[in-house]
Amino acid sequence: MTRTSDMEFNFEKPLPIRQALHLLQESSLTFTRSDQVSFVIDHDKMFDWTNGSAAHLDTIIDEADRADPASTTFGITSYFGSSAHGGDLLFHPGRREISFMVTVDKRTLPGSRFCDFGWYLGRLVPPLEQLGLVELTATDIR
Repeated sequence: MTRTSDMEFNFEKPLPIRQALHLLQESSLTFTRSDQVSFVIDHDKMFDWTNGSAAHLDTIIDEADRADPASTTFGITSYFGSSAHGGDLLFHPGRREISFMVTVDKRTLPGSRFCDFGWYLGRLVPPLEQLGLVELTATDIR
């Protein structure tokens, strides 16, 4: 049986996507793998993910930043440095909530089927606090 592990982060005010991604990159999050970037700029709730060239990452981020924040979700697959672990980072409409869904080689607690949230939060919370993080929730459900 598959488990779903995700984290929700809420902020004081709307986030500029470029600034948030820059701070996350400074703390070792990367958005490309094998010269590819996987992303979605969703206007119609269809969530059609696209793979693009890593060379176009800045253009993709610019397009996401220009999209109407009230009605657009932006998602990008993210990896923790050179580790195999990662997931999908989603900026929800309104840009005051971000989700991180652990979808790439989930790190679990030793001897357990449950997600090692401490490992992920230790990497995500410090840069997100700089952006006005006010609340977080972590869930691991079957």
